[in-house]
Amino acid sequence: MQLCYTPSVIAYTILLRIYGQAGKLNLAEEAFMDMLEVGCEPDEVACHTMICAYARWRYNDDMLSFYSTVRKRGILLSPTFYNYMIASLHKASMYVDALQLWEDMTMAGLKPNHFTYTLVIDLYSKEGRTDEALTVFREMRSTGLVPKETTYNIVINMIVRQGLQEDALYLFNDMRSRGIVPSNYTCASLLNLCYKTGHYQHALSIFSEMQVNKIDADEVIYSILISVYGKLGLYEHAEKTFKEMEQIGLLTHEKTYVAMARVYMKAGSYDKALNILENMQENNVMFSKFALSALLHCHVMRRSVESAEMTFQTMLTSGFLDKVAYSNMLNLYMNEGLIEQAKELIIKLRESSMEFDKELYGSIINVYCKAGMIRDAELLVKEMEVNGMLADQILKTNLMQVYGEAGRLQDVKQVFESLEHPDSVALGLMLYFKRRYGCEDDAKVLHKKLLDTSNGVSMSNHLILRFIKEGEIDKAESLWNEIVELGFSPNDFAHSSLISFYGKRKQLGKALNVFQAISSSGSSPGKMVYNSIIDAYAECGKLEDANCLFKEMEEQGHSPDSVLISSMVKAFTQHGKFKEAEGLIRKSTEAEIVLDQIAYNTFIKAKLDEGKLKEAVELYNDMKAAGIVPSLQTYNTMISVYGKARELQNAVQIFNSLQKSGLSIDEKAYSNMISCYGKADSIQYPSRCICQVRAAYQSRGSFH
Repeated sequence: MQLCYTPSVIAYTILLRIYGQAGKLNLAEEAFMDMLEVGCEPDEVACHTMICAYARWRYNDDMLSFYSTVRKRGILLSPTFYNYMIASLHKASMYVDALQLWEDMTMAGLKPNHFTYTLVIDLYSKEGRTDEALTVFREMRSTGLVPKETTYNIVINMIVRQGLQEDALYLFNDMRSRGIVPSNYTCASLLNLCYKTGHYQHALSIFSEMQVNKIDADEVIYSILISVYGKLGLYEHAEKTFKEMEQIGLLTHEKTYVAMARVYMKAGSYDKALNILENMQENNVMFSKFALSALLHCHVMRRSVESAEMTFQTMLTSGFLDKVAYSNMLNLYMNEGLIEQAKELIIKLRESSMEFDKELYGSIINVYCKAGMIRDAELLVKEMEVNGMLADQILKTNLMQVYGEAGRLQDVKQVFESLEHPDSVALGLMLYFKRRYGCEDDAKVLHKKLLDTSNGVSMSNHLILRFIKEGEIDKAESLWNEIVELGFSPNDFAHSSLISFYGKRKQLGKALNVFQAISSSGSSPGKMVYNSIIDAYAECGKLEDANCLFKEMEEQGHSPDSVLISSMVKAFTQHGKFKEAEGLIRKSTEAEIVLDQIAYNTFIKAKLDEGKLKEAVELYNDMKAAGIVPSLQTYNTMISVYGKARELQNAVQIFNSLQKSGLSIDEKAYSNMISCYGKADSIQYPSRCICQVRAAYQSRGSFH
């Protein structure tokens, strides 16, 4: 007898699960169709079993099609089934479809759980829909659900990518207040954000908390920390961190090496920076565009033209050249005065397909200005403006400089008037060229505007020094007087330069007027000013006055340096005041003042003139012991010292040392040696020695 049996939905569901687990999706679909044909209505569990089978074997399109059919049949799925589908689509990067399921779920009034919210927030984050992600996050918290570590990490990292530091730090603090420890990745993201936004102390606080919570720091985090230390000027901390990384084997990526190299460059230690990058190459860490750019910058800062050119060529061959590399090379050539090389590079740059930015335009215009190529600079400025980039104040001041040097004062004025808010540099240039070319209309008004700007007084002082250097003392005096009249104070450089100028020309009255004007203004002369006025008195033979000022200077707390003492000793010696010179030399020795080559030469010469030859020799020995290289003047003086003492053998030794020194021997050295031989006993020192010196002298073509 044959039994008639109609399977229930439970039996079909078991069969669907078996087929699904085995990956027999075709058989599962046939079984599902058979269930429908026999009139067995599938329930939620049967539908979920099919959905799980599709998801498990990544048949996501079939899953979505099946889901659409289920909805049409009015079957309501549970939040668990939606979670499963959304997770499957999330894993397959089908974010739009996954978010559509989320909308269906919310429309159906189903209640999401932790897992759902975290998935959806991440989906919105990956789609770049920050506002929607934050709305879902706030909704999650409003339901009483406390976000877990994963959820916080997703939201914080999303906010970090948007550069919203305050919001990111707020969530970070909220996370910590709930006792949730952030992940290594979240800490790295926050550290990087703090670094990029210049909040370096926040970065250090985050790193400290990582240490407290025993969150392992990887190479990325250490690399950011090194950069932060560099920005704060904590170079030793950066160096210590780098060495610790090296010891524990964390140095594997070029970014860490480059970070340390940049720290050294910021500290001005370019050789150390180069050493780091060379170590990177020795450790077989590949050089990308990032590392090569740092290497080029390092060579540029070291002003090593040959090495920079080699690195530039490597970047060219590798296809890594960019605007920054061209700007670096142009600036290097200009700093080294290599105008032709800069012009050749510009030609190659113009022939390339490189798109110019404002900085690159500026570098090229700077070259043209320095080279006096005014027409080319003007054309490039117009090209720049056509491309939507307006010339900034730096470019315009460069043009003012080149127009001024070419005598085109009207063009200088035109460019100057185009500046909306001229700074001290532009005002200084305009004032300089007006005074240089004798255009005094509103010059004093312009000077007042300059002095009212930040750095204006400094710029005005610079102009005084420039005019003094150019020998335009009347213009320098005029500027100095105007500064005083307008209620400002020239700095010590300006005072000192004017006093020195007057002193050298024996115009002691004018020098004294400048010095007295300092006291009249209520200020006290600085060490530099005292040096100049004392030197001016000495130059004019007013040694007693110079000595009085010297003592006054010491009473004011200014310690004399080797330059001033040398100047005073020289003046005393020239006027036969050997006792005073002797006192100063002794005083400088007792005070342990570090003497330079000029000071030693002056002291030795003073001892020679005074006839204290033994002390002259002692000073010479002290000079060598201090590691100071003797000059030609030193050798000549010592030959005279030994000649006067009739110690010919020692004089010969000094002369031999002079020959080995590589210095160009002058007429005086030969004359001194001949004089030494002439003073010697002719029996002890035959005349052939004198002939040898004469022969050497004649071979130089200088003997008459």
